Amino acid sequence: PPGPMNDDFEALILRRGLVDPEQLKEALRLRAKFAEDGMELSLEEVLLKKGWITSEQAQSLDPGREGRIPGFEILSTLGRGGMGVVYKARQTFMDRIVALKVLLPEYSREKEFIDRFLREAKAVARLNHPHIVAGYDAGSAGGIHYTVMEYVEGETLDARLAREKKLPWKEALRIVRQIAQALDHAQGAGLIHRDIKPSNIILAADGTAKLLDLGMARATGEGESSLTLTGHVVGTPKYMSPEQASGDKSIDIRADLYSLGITLYEMLSGAAPFTGSNPMAILHKHVHEGVRFAIPGIPAGVLSLGHRLTERNRLKRCPSPAQLIAELDRLGDGAEPPRPVTRRIPIVRRSSRSGLWIALGGAAGLLLLAAVALPSRPAPPVPAKAPPRAESLAAVTPPPEPA
Repeated sequence: PPGPMNDDFEALILRRGLVDPEQLKEALRLRAKFAEDGMELSLEEVLLKKGWITSEQAQSLDPGREGRIPGFEILSTLGRGGMGVVYKARQTFMDRIVALKVLLPEYSREKEFIDRFLREAKAVARLNHPHIVAGYDAGSAGGIHYTVMEYVEGETLDARLAREKKLPWKEALRIVRQIAQALDHAQGAGLIHRDIKPSNIILAADGTAKLLDLGMARATGEGESSLTLTGHVVGTPKYMSPEQASGDKSIDIRADLYSLGITLYEMLSGAAPFTGSNPMAILHKHVHEGVRFAIPGIPAGVLSLGHRLTERNRLKRCPSPAQLIAELDRLGDGAEPPRPVTRRIPIVRRSSRSGLWIALGGAAGLLLLAAVALPSRPAPPVPAKAPPRAESLAAVTPPPEPA
């Protein structure tokens, strides 16, 4: 079943008018119900079962199924997007399994879309990194344009989160670090991805995270407008940086770091921080509201890093992937930094009367301690009494009696 690109596939069938919103909602409900009963059906299969699309319409969503791409044997559909379909295929000449991305027929006659499609192939060809899906080739046959990429056995982060809702924070940090390494390599080659999100991160069977889909990548300093050729802002609203959302033409690698921070938030909390009834409502929140990393059970150091990645003002944001990697290394296992130890003296509260007696007793005790502690001084000498003077004696002694 298509996993990586379900959101785009839903938008595609709505845009083509194959189903209406209520039918799509019901089809998604039925698909979830089938999954509960152990039947994994694709959205396309549900629509076919309900009779809401025909086999011819389904075929138009699978341009590679017609076998018109020489040298490739289509094995299965990996995912569908707004512009193309990705297949698991065997490249017969090389006898290897590859991912074959095919541009949808409705865009194969438009030069602007062909240019964007081929730009991804050229961008991938400039990169060679263990955390970036490798590109092998690009070409066209019978009016069908395609790119050949490394096939990775695993699932997208988007599919993983759909199943498990959220990830342990240590694993989330490991994924962030690996994608930061990919972005550091891309920055070194002068590229900005511009669409970092869970569906563009694939998790290999050994746990390695790889970045894919550079269809929106742009060279640093390129004078291209930040608007797509269809008039929409480049990127995915739920993960888009404020500068992208506001149409800034001078975006840099910090926009990718913001989107990576939003992806971290979703891995930790189970949902993106901003939702809305339409894309413009979500974009407005990115521009005017700050992301609050207040997630229970997550260490303060991890939350602080998330805040730094998702600052609305990019001047306050983590400046580069290399700096992010360094901060992750300093963070280590995510434990909080040690805090100074302070001793608290317990305060015993008593009634006011007992407090008065305690205060008086304490004062008396202090006076006693002071008396004991003061050094003893010799007593001052007592002056000797002078002998009484004669007149004084006469005054007190009676005269002798006559004989």
